[in-house]
Amino acid sequence: MKLRSLLLAATASFAILALGGCAKQTAAEIQSGVAKAQAAGDKNVADVQRVASDRLDTAQAEVNDARKDLAHEDALGTRRVTVAEAEAAHKVSLERCMAHAGDEKTRCQSQADADFVAAKANADATKVATDPKG
Repeated sequence: MKLRSLLLAATASFAILALGGCAKQTAAEIQSGVAKAQAAGDKNVADVQRVASDRLDTAQAEVNDARKDLAHEDALGTRRVTVAEAEAAHKVSLERCMAHAGDEKTRCQSQADADFVAAKANADATKVATDPKG
């Protein structure tokens, strides 16, 4: 029991000393602390917003680049397909020309060649018009 009383007395003494050592802040000190905390919070929010905005700008630039790459690949693919179709049509036309003889055959082949050249030129013009990379 004596030990318990001693322990209780020691705890009470410690509590009194601890509470007595805490100085109360004045209203001005509290307001100053609040203002500092608010300013620090505002700065932190601004920094986070700036970083988020920068990351968003970077992501948007990457999306724009990807769209440009997609349009470029589409233009190249369309040109390749158009030229392949023109080559196939050219071969068929030349085979049909074999049914003719002499000048008629020569004119037919010349027309088939001219059609092929025109189809390739159209494919090239379409590519240039639709390709953002030129």
